[in-house]
Amino acid sequence: QEAAGVSTREFMENAVSSEAGCICLKETEVIEDLFEWTVLFREKPDAEWLQWKVAKQEGTELKIPEKLYVNSSSVMLLRA
Repeated sequence: QEAAGVSTREFMENAVSSEAGCICLKETEVIEDLFEWTVLFREKPDAEWLQWKVAKQEGTELKIPEKLYVNSSSVMLLRA
């Protein structure tokens, strides 16, 4: 069985290169911790949940974008 691994710190709200892949955040849940938010998201109801960790900054609210981007060089193929 194969899966893709991406560090949650590698997700970007804007595409910075033409090699960036796009993930649509169709369904989300937010977990608030002391220093960061964990955004659970998936593209479709039967998909596995993915996590995006966002550091809290004083005086700012969490804004969840409709899409996240990740460079293909940041994706690691994992085999079980």
